[in-house]
Amino acid sequence: MNINQNKIIQVETTEGLQEVILPVEDFGIDPTDIDAVLCKMGKLLLYYGEVEAALKMEVERKEADLEKLEADFDSHVRWEAKTKSEKITEKQVETKVTVNPQRLQLIENLHRSRKNYNLARWAMKALDAKKDCLLAIAYRDKEMMRVDRYNR
Repeated sequence: MNINQNKIIQVETTEGLQEVILPVEDFGIDPTDIDAVLCKMGKLLLYYGEVEAALKMEVERKEADLEKLEADFDSHVRWEAKTKSEKITEKQVETKVTVNPQRLQLIENLHRSRKNYNLARWAMKALDAKKDCLLAIAYRDKEMMRVDRYNR
């Protein structure tokens, strides 16, 4: 991982898989243009908030899909055992559900979505910290100008 490298988040939308690039410049502060950077913060927070919300919905949808698959497969395993007049223990049902290939694939996809969601959450935290730093710098610059004015 490189701190000076853009990050990429993948978001599943109704249009398919979309890549969102997180440019490092969005999270740094250019000391030569504080005013422009501060003015851009609202747009950045809104944009990355939208990305975070889309990823949260994606994670919640995948969690629901996983729960449904587990419940459906659990019922299927029990029904199959009943039709064959087999005795099956709870542990056997749990084991069959756990090793289901569809379930394992859903879990892998869910982990990928959670990773992207967590990265988006951290991007929002980084932007919030950047906003605080910009406000502190702006306040400091204002105070320095005020002191300069009185020292003349």
